[in-house]
Amino acid sequence: MSYRLTWDSLAPAPYESAWSVFLKVLSANYMSMPELEELIQREPAQRRVPRNHLDSGWIDFDRYASLLGVASERLKEGFLDQLEITPINPTRQIRPGIRQCPRCCKLGYHCVLFDLSIIKECPWHRCKLTESCTHCSFLRTLNPFTQVIAWWSGERICPICGTSLDRFINAPRLNAIDETLKYTIIGYCKEVSVRPVPSSALVGVSSK
Repeated sequence: MSYRLTWDSLAPAPYESAWSVFLKVLSANYMSMPELEELIQREPAQRRVPRNHLDSGWIDFDRYASLLGVASERLKEGFLDQLEITPINPTRQIRPGIRQCPRCCKLGYHCVLFDLSIIKECPWHRCKLTESCTHCSFLRTLNPFTQVIAWWSGERICPICGTSLDRFINAPRLNAIDETLKYTIIGYCKEVSVRPVPSSALVGVSSK
């Protein structure tokens, strides 16, 4: 009997970032990131070497897709290196930060293209993206069990930048993108994915 993780077949949304999908998988299955890593990794990580979760080189996509019951291509859309936009060195010690569109965040959506520093605002909502947060990108500490509860709203937030993560980890639907927005996202991301993008365009990576 094949083992499956709890997941909504309507998710992920088009070009939803790996970061966003990971958070939702952890929350839906009451898992930590190290536990998920063991299930989907190609081979065990070296000790004391932090894994870059925004790089896909360590993932067995067939296994990952089988566990969620979705096509592997939908999961690959969440990684820049799979889109051949900006390869991410898996041994790089600099962790790219996470930036949010406030309106996308309310839908529990984070686009993989938000990891590119050349994108300053959300292409479909025209909202300025938030400042980059490296703590948000560190999934080994930012998981459903370690977040701070905001006393003023009861929402679970990042303890560093204060971004509410409830829509990612505590929402009734894992994909709240409507059809109109869905096709807007697909059209834009497909257009960007065929353009050459400099290696310095990744958030958190210096151009020097």
